[in-house]
Amino acid sequence: MMNKVVSIIVGEYNSESFIEKNVRSLLNQTYKNIEILLYDDASTDLTREIMKKMQAEFPDKIRIFYSDENKGVGYGRNYCLAQAKGEYVLFMDHDDYIHDSYVERVLKFAEKNPDYDIVYTGFTSVDDTGKIRYIRRFKNKEMALRQSIPLFAKLYKRQFLIKNQLKSCEGRVIEDILYQGGLEISTPNIIVYDYPFYYYVFNRKSIKNTVFLKFQEGILEKSYKYLKGIKQKKALTQEQKQVISYYSFYFTCWYLLKTGAYVKEEDMRREYQTAIKTLEKDFVEFRGNPYISLFRPKGAKLIVRFVLCFIYFLYQAKLLEMFFIFYAKNGRFFRRLWPEL
Repeated sequence: MMNKVVSIIVGEYNSESFIEKNVRSLLNQTYKNIEILLYDDASTDLTREIMKKMQAEFPDKIRIFYSDENKGVGYGRNYCLAQAKGEYVLFMDHDDYIHDSYVERVLKFAEKNPDYDIVYTGFTSVDDTGKIRYIRRFKNKEMALRQSIPLFAKLYKRQFLIKNQLKSCEGRVIEDILYQGGLEISTPNIIVYDYPFYYYVFNRKSIKNTVFLKFQEGILEKSYKYLKGIKQKKALTQEQKQVISYYSFYFTCWYLLKTGAYVKEEDMRREYQTAIKTLEKDFVEFRGNPYISLFRPKGAKLIVRFVLCFIYFLYQAKLLEMFFIFYAKNGRFFRRLWPEL
């Protein structure tokens, strides 16, 4: 096992306040055969300088890459994955950290179960003071697959990602739901290891909690183009098309609900109409989709299934646009009801 390299990929953006804690948690791992790939996405603070300093201190462990143009976390992940040398890959958010034994324990488990493509570990959500908000554990692989949509807190076989051409959407937000569609149709063989010592930091100033304050130009276009690319690059079965269309609908709902809580009525109307027209044109399988159900997909959170069913009911009743206009006016109150991924 000691010869297996684990590539740890971290996308950085304005991370000067927490990059050292993040990277130190990797350097302190009890398993030493790791490479740390840091990608700076055009930060405007001292992130890049800190990256260079840490690389100079640990040149055998840290590799750095950067762009002077803001291309989004998805682009950084894809770029680093193409440079990675490890047999296994761990993705991390820039403000998160892991227990010192995380890599060793999870890798040992993976090596004992070599037939599996991804190990899901669960995670612990903490605030920026380190106080625990909740611990996410999974009873079975269906729950893990559909309740751990972000890319973190799981160990991937790199060859599985390459073989299935699994890449992130190159945007700034919502890329995890989009990625999930491509992941599911690749039918990964997954296993759950109850070791939730990946620490997901809820940082109110991070991208995921600030970008959602307004609709971002080009997000819908990039996101639907990404999903269309998945549909077109493979000869998909009807069920796989339904899965992709389910996630296109899921993405649309989550985007409008999360971001639409802070927008003007005219902005919501424009974004809604763009989204629905695209769904009806390019993802027609969302109509009557068996995955939009209170009973499917297996393992998904009940609140997610309920909300998607509710929104689909409004769509069928031709009341959905009216609902989202109302939501734009009152969404700051209702936004908290929509669950975290």
